[in-house]
Amino acid sequence: GQTATPQIAEGMASAIRGWVSSRFGGEVGGRVRILYGGSVNPDNAGAIMGEPDIDGVLVGGASLDPAKFASIVRSGVSVGGRDV
Repeated sequence: GQTATPQIAEGMASAIRGWVSSRFGGEVGGRVRILYGGSVNPDNAGAIMGEPDIDGVLVGGASLDPAKFASIVRSGVSVGGRDV
């Protein structure tokens, strides 16, 4: 498969947030946490987590390598302490 660009991931997260807001109201839509579940690695984690509608990431295979996982966590902290 192909890894989504941060912009594509943000577009989908924004659409999900919009759908939740339309179904359950803006307050709920604003509070719901949207996690990116695609491929995350030290090279793309910061850009993905820096998108406004992406609240965190689900780390898969990169979590098996402590150095890669730590780098992803540091990326999350550097963009505002989002959920990793």
